[in-house]
Amino acid sequence: LDRKLDGSGLTLETASFSLNGKISSLGFKGYTYHNITSDAKFASQFFSGAMTIDDPNLRFTAQGSVDLRENRNIIKVQATLDTAALRAINLSRRDIYLRSKLDVDIRGLELDSLVGTVDLNDFHINVDGEHMDLENVHLYSEKQGRQRFVKLETTLFDALIEGDYQFSDLARDLDRLVYEMALNVRNQDADIRRYYSVRRPVPRSYRASFDIDVKDVGPLSELLALDLSLSKNTRIEGSFTSGYTTIFRAYSHIDTIDYRGNRLLDSEVEINVSKIADSTNVLALAFLNSKEQKFSSGLATENLVTEGVWDRRHIDFRVDAEQISRGNYMQLEGAIDFMVDSTRIKFHPSPIHILNRNWHIEPENEIIVRGREIEIRDLIVLNRDQFVRLDGRISEDSTQVLDLAIGNLDLSFLDLVTDKTFKGSLDAEVQVSNYYRSLSVENEISIDSLTVNDFLVGNVKGNTLYDPEKRRFNMVLSVDRHDERIVALYGTYTPSNKQPLDLEANLDQANLRILQPFLQEILSDINGTVTGRFAITGTLRDPEIRGEGTVTNGQLRVNYTQALYNFTGIIGLRPEEIYFKDIELTDIYRNKGKLTGKITHHNFYRMAVDLRATFSDFMVLNTTPRDNSLFYGQGFATGEVRFTGPVWNMTITSLARTEKNTRIFIPIGGNEVTEKQDFINFVSLDDTLVVNVDGHSHAEPVAITGVNLELFLDVTPDAYCEIIFDIRSGDIIRGRGNGDLKLQLDTKGEFNMFGTIEFTQGAYNFTLYDIINKEFEIQPGSRITWSGDPYGASLDIDATYNQLASFAPLVSDNSQTTSPELRRKYPVQVLLNLEGAMRSPDITFDIVAPELPQTVSVANMPLSFVFDTFKNKLDEQELKRQVFSLIVLRKFQPLESFNTSGTLYNSVSELLSNQLSYWMSQVDENLEIDVDLGTMDQEAFNTFQLRLSYTFLNGRLRITRDGTFGNTDYNNAYNQNNVASVAGDWTVDYYLTADGKFKVKMYNRTNYNQLSTSVDNQYFTTGVSLQHVQSFNDFKDLIRFARRNREAAPARREEDAVDDELNPEAMRNN
Repeated sequence: LDRKLDGSGLTLETASFSLNGKISSLGFKGYTYHNITSDAKFASQFFSGAMTIDDPNLRFTAQGSVDLRENRNIIKVQATLDTAALRAINLSRRDIYLRSKLDVDIRGLELDSLVGTVDLNDFHINVDGEHMDLENVHLYSEKQGRQRFVKLETTLFDALIEGDYQFSDLARDLDRLVYEMALNVRNQDADIRRYYSVRRPVPRSYRASFDIDVKDVGPLSELLALDLSLSKNTRIEGSFTSGYTTIFRAYSHIDTIDYRGNRLLDSEVEINVSKIADSTNVLALAFLNSKEQKFSSGLATENLVTEGVWDRRHIDFRVDAEQISRGNYMQLEGAIDFMVDSTRIKFHPSPIHILNRNWHIEPENEIIVRGREIEIRDLIVLNRDQFVRLDGRISEDSTQVLDLAIGNLDLSFLDLVTDKTFKGSLDAEVQVSNYYRSLSVENEISIDSLTVNDFLVGNVKGNTLYDPEKRRFNMVLSVDRHDERIVALYGTYTPSNKQPLDLEANLDQANLRILQPFLQEILSDINGTVTGRFAITGTLRDPEIRGEGTVTNGQLRVNYTQALYNFTGIIGLRPEEIYFKDIELTDIYRNKGKLTGKITHHNFYRMAVDLRATFSDFMVLNTTPRDNSLFYGQGFATGEVRFTGPVWNMTITSLARTEKNTRIFIPIGGNEVTEKQDFINFVSLDDTLVVNVDGHSHAEPVAITGVNLELFLDVTPDAYCEIIFDIRSGDIIRGRGNGDLKLQLDTKGEFNMFGTIEFTQGAYNFTLYDIINKEFEIQPGSRITWSGDPYGASLDIDATYNQLASFAPLVSDNSQTTSPELRRKYPVQVLLNLEGAMRSPDITFDIVAPELPQTVSVANMPLSFVFDTFKNKLDEQELKRQVFSLIVLRKFQPLESFNTSGTLYNSVSELLSNQLSYWMSQVDENLEIDVDLGTMDQEAFNTFQLRLSYTFLNGRLRITRDGTFGNTDYNNAYNQNNVASVAGDWTVDYYLTADGKFKVKMYNRTNYNQLSTSVDNQYFTTGVSLQHVQSFNDFKDLIRFARRNREAAPARREEDAVDDELNPEAMRNN
């Protein structure tokens, strides 16, 4: 101790001095503190000064004063606790670290006289690695006469205690009440007599009421590892009355109580206790009412009521709960009696209704507790031939046995606590003896026809025998399915080990469907067998499985894509992981793919995937609108796809090229109606693809959530696609084309598209009032470009509608209209152009006649000149009128005239034509038929048109017939005898190679003879062509491709020669 003392005064009343010093070490509770310094001033009943401790385990600085003069008893201290390691300085057995700022301003030297405030700021505590931080803790104490108010304010909760109490009395009497209640519950006669034989003073009479507002006890629960949480803004109120009769009351309404994953919702809790000071007499009531319960096991119940009434040495209790949707309920009642030599528990006959079965408890049951001995007599729960019986003793006598027997128990009761369905019958017997010294446990279990989610697992048999020397359980279990052993499991369970499980499972042709209940969030229709060996370690709550199995005849369906695959390969298990190795996938068309990756999990819950598949001409999609409202259909592609992330927030990334037979439907505007309608509805000729009056699309946003989707598609003409904007009105664009698309979907259901599709062929139907229906053909080179918003695409589409029409209405001179050349019908096209934003494109029309004969004249003017003159007279409104006349009435209208005669007949015939074509096309997916009845008058046969196409050889051969069976009423007889006329225009397309790069085409088509004015002469052109298609980005790539083919030709010839030598039969056949 180094010190310096200065002062004055020779008496206690006049003395005043200061002390400056440094203490190098100071021992307290077995710990030596170092580096203590002080700077203090002392006077009569007054102290003021500062102290600093700079020890490795305690860093503390304080400055303050203590004024006892004239009974002021004022203590003011400001301190900073930088570090306090309580275990190191022997103040705790646990690793606790503290840090805080302290501000004390109080009066009083004894606990019961303290008033004032204490503030802790920037408070930090760490307990065994768990920490908690509080910005401020404020404690306030005030006393007015006999009434005391104490208020504690923190970010965790606020508490107020008020009444005529003393701190010391309240703490002592609460502890005394808890001890005496526990003494009654333990019911040890000797302890009770010993305690009450000591005469104690009657507690002082007072009353204290408390009010606690819970803000957020989560940090405190985590700090203390309580695994308990209460909903925020919970209020707990009550009172404590002391005297000869002690009374404790408490009440709270709690929205949510969560303890270790067991949740009680909308709960009321009430406790009332009354006890006489020198007696064991107790009168108490405990009540819990909860509207909804969700337990960690998966069990969910409703209207839980738990009530206990304690009167002297007797307790009546009841527990009510129900599952309204399933019709299950329980009303369990019983009693507890505290006898002189024992505590006796009895369950009364109580109604229990589970899974449409009434259970009852045998009335002669009883549980007797004598010290450490527990005797259970005939505790039996019955339902006809099902029973659970518990009988016997837990005792220090090693000869006593506790026996649990289960007979013919239907396992469907497990449906109550899991999300799976179980079937089967359980028989089991468990015997426990010598519990307190050398535990012995023996059991046998048998499950007949165990079925999980309608999958037959098999017959399960097992037994467990406790080895007291090694203090472990020896376990054997087997599963037999259809009289064949598919699972054999054996090993040990050692409770004292951190990882008590040590088992080995051998699978022999075990059915993979046993995995279905655990993987149902990702996969379905699992089938096949697996053979392998697996080691099981860990705990019963968290088992760890390691091993591999070989799969044969495997089958699975990917839930998100609905694609069904057969597979073979290796499935392995690691702790919290299922991995796939050398998995070969085969789709339903026998196309091949490969799968690698893993699925992580926690006890087969909270699944997360990391899978990668590569494939060539492989089915990757097979969905319907019910499976996925975002996009659906059949998809065949070459490329790769990855599935990553948790199943509730999965990311799907794909880079692929479309292949043949792909048919994709993208319902941009939702998919409320699923029947097929191949048309787009234009509400008016002024604005097709219209939006409603408020400027928004009729379609609702896509509602799919929880999936991140990113697809990079190289779209080829092999794929057919329909973009459905409004399926109810038939707002659909369909066709084939080329382009690169990027499709994105986030977890909020926000869908975006990027890229351009250029049509190679396509169509949509022009409809008016859902009756008039005309198909427009989209011209090659038309484009749709997306830049994010699917509704914000940019259109650049040219479409045509072909018609045969007479030009006679264009001639004003009636004497010319009888000319056969004018009465004859010539090909006419209605042109439609959509350009601009998809929501409101600019729409223009035109009419062209590209095949007018130059030899036909009207008033010495070529017919083409007459047509051009007619078009020059058309303003925008008249042009639309003529467009409407051509596509609806199938003819031109004279200028300034609009004759609607025959419109109804023509519309009805048009509707019948489209429906007939659709019905006939449903007969065979390779058959396409378009029937056009034209009119329903005497000209019906002349205007009748038939287009028929059929595809052979898996799409490689296509035959098409198109045309009429006559042209005018002047040549019906001639045409009916003219084979060429009946044959019409026909085309044969054949792909010489499977990849479609080489194609041969043969055709026969009708040419209108522009040199002849005869209406009954038709000329036909027949021809053949050979086509080769080669894709390239640069011209030099094409040259390189040709050079590689030339270099590879000799090698191919050598291979062919070798094949011929190995297969002389092939040479003979050639």
